[in-house]
Amino acid sequence: MIELSSEDRKTLEGWARAGTTETRMAELPSIILAAAQGESTAAFAERLQTRQTQVSKRRNRFAREGIEGLHDALRHGCPVR
Repeated sequence: MIELSSEDRKTLEGWARAGTTETRMAELPSIILAAAQGESTAAFAERLQTRQTQVSKRRNRFAREGIEGLHDALRHGCPVR
């Protein structure tokens, strides 16, 4: 289970509710909020219809790096056009 500060919870809930957030980014706060409520990785992955590895990756990254860990790292290669 992940412990959230009130500031982190407020930020994540804001991202989850924002209508302009892209789908990929909107899922991230939902993953962390579900973990804070004690939902298992397997249950959340099934509900979201995604792989457990994706859910686990985001939870672990948040546990290590906090909110900043949810932003994707820069990728190598040519920029998308």
